[in-house]
Amino acid sequence: MSYEPLLHKLIRHTLRLFYQPHHCVIMDILLEKLLLRESEICSAMKMLSKEFNKLIVRLKEDRLIKQESKIETTIDGRQLLQQIYYIDYREIKDIIKYKIYKMSTEINEHLREQQQQIGYMCAECKTEYSVLEAQSLVKNYRFICPDCNTELIENRNTEVDPHELHALMMNDLKDIIDMLKQADNYNIPTIDYFQALEMKKNKEMKAGVAVNRTDESAREGEEVADTRGYEASYTFEELSGIEKKTEGYEAVNGEELGKMALNEMLSKKDESLVTDKSLEEEIFLNTTRSDDVEKSEQHLLDVQNEIMIRVSGVSKAFSAVTEEDKEKMTEEEYETYFEVFLKQNE
Repeated sequence: MSYEPLLHKLIRHTLRLFYQPHHCVIMDILLEKLLLRESEICSAMKMLSKEFNKLIVRLKEDRLIKQESKIETTIDGRQLLQQIYYIDYREIKDIIKYKIYKMSTEINEHLREQQQQIGYMCAECKTEYSVLEAQSLVKNYRFICPDCNTELIENRNTEVDPHELHALMMNDLKDIIDMLKQADNYNIPTIDYFQALEMKKNKEMKAGVAVNRTDESAREGEEVADTRGYEASYTFEELSGIEKKTEGYEAVNGEELGKMALNEMLSKKDESLVTDKSLEEEIFLNTTRSDDVEKSEQHLLDVQNEIMIRVSGVSKAFSAVTEEDKEKMTEEEYETYFEVFLKQNE
């Protein structure tokens, strides 16, 4: 769906602005899968169900995630009550808009209250006067205290200017407001449990097709590499004095290459005067060289297939990441690591 990337960005930005990190992790997992059982989320976060329920309370209260209770039958015939969580994009968008509206309304209400409470105070005797009382104390277009004849000053009960507070809020919410305006251009439907389940199945099916295509492409590449082989060219003159250069040998394995070298040297037995010992050394050297080629190629494939993760701006192999590296990661780097971790454990 074309609106999904925009809604994902909106939800992630809102969560990181107003919620705790564990709320962001829970929402990121749900955005990836759309619908999950409580046990699946607990397994992904490596925590117990009791701990998870404490963390997810605020998300449920704010209605950013929806919960469905289902009775499932186990293999041994027992019935268990499963809690299933999923995301309704339409409801989340409306809730974010409503939250911003409430914030703006509360600030404006606070502004009106502050304006009504504005009065005047004598800087000398600290006597306070309301706006109506100060109007009767005007002398020469100034408010003068009747007790000490000192000019009255404006008395504000707050150190924070509500106008400035409202401007700061709108500046911080600018990106969210822009994304909400873009989301209004899409017809986003309301999603219930069964629709979310169907969407998840379709998403997994598309992902499976993409993985199969990738695997087929990789297998085709391996087949092409196998048909070409590793063409080796060895000069036997350097090893045994035979003035002949073998070309085009298919280094499929060390045993085949050794046989080819053996046949070559036997055909030149009368010319080369090679002893049985030198013949065995020749076979051993060619076999070792072939094995080294295979090991080098395998190591190169392993390095190319290794997933790299950034730790404090430095690239590091995913398999080599330690707990200490996780603590050094920035928030974005840990999100990337967590996504790779989920894919590796699927």
